Amino acid sequence: MGIHQREMQHIFLSCLKCRNASQISLITAEVGGAIEAAPVEIQLELFDALDDGCQEVIKGEDSEPKGSLLDFFGVPVKANDLLSHLQELQFLAKRISRYQDPISQCQVLKYLKPVN
Repeated sequence: MGIHQREMQHIFLSCLKCRNASQISLITAEVGGAIEAAPVEIQLELFDALDDGCQEVIKGEDSEPKGSLLDFFGVPVKANDLLSHLQELQFLAKRISRYQDPISQCQVLKYLKPVN
């Protein structure tokens, strides 16, 4: 399987949007190429490698955990930022899973400023 640095960058960016085993087909469709064509087990292993790599980097960097960088196949990843973001997404998924139709039943409590 020939994976390019561009595809690794897309995996990382896709993980920032959603990271859930049930959403693997959405993530890999966005990445495309060899990642999308790979078996689901390989796709999941690759995403788990990203998570595990971030955790390993943070464990090895006792003095500066916020600045810990993972070299994910040539793509620099801020390990702490990615793991924090993934935890937030998992928390959000858990909270909205209790709703039958989360889009219509959930409301944003904070309003964003209009873009100039």
